[in-house]
Amino acid sequence: MKGFDKQMMDLEGLTKEIKGYESKGCLDKFNLGRCLAEVKGALEEREYKEWLRENFNFSSKSAEECILLYTTYGMDCKWKSLGTGRLLKIAKIGDITRIEKFIKKYSSELTSIRNKELVALIDEFISADEEGDDKLVDEVVIEDYGQAEIVPEPIVESQVSDSEKDGVDMY
Repeated sequence: MKGFDKQMMDLEGLTKEIKGYESKGCLDKFNLGRCLAEVKGALEEREYKEWLRENFNFSSKSAEECILLYTTYGMDCKWKSLGTGRLLKIAKIGDITRIEKFIKKYSSELTSIRNKELVALIDEFISADEEGDDKLVDEVVIEDYGQAEIVPEPIVESQVSDSEKDGVDMY
């Protein structure tokens, strides 16, 4: 164990707490994530996986998803109404500031679009954000029946090349 200190973490208590969530059938993934993150941080990887396998009926992938929900959004997640599946997809954006920007911008669409459209919208948002194109990030829209697409910004004077200003037609 990683410098295991019984005062810092009560493994038995956390195991019982998680089993309590599991037995009630109300798997609060944020509370599970909190408990699992604490245990995972205190145990070596091999010990953590063994403890998980011996004590619970959910997969390590499910455990990682719970940890991701908790570490990304915290216990007081204000977007729980979107559902954990959508929140897990949105977590791909990474930084909570970017997530907040994304959710604020698309809050009205997030509950009505299909998962495939959500994934496309997230990918477009990430691409535009990684390229440092704030205008593109602000202009991602959702088509009625299609994928998310980028609406191009109008060309402004500063984007016109010298040859175009001189009247040379590039086309």
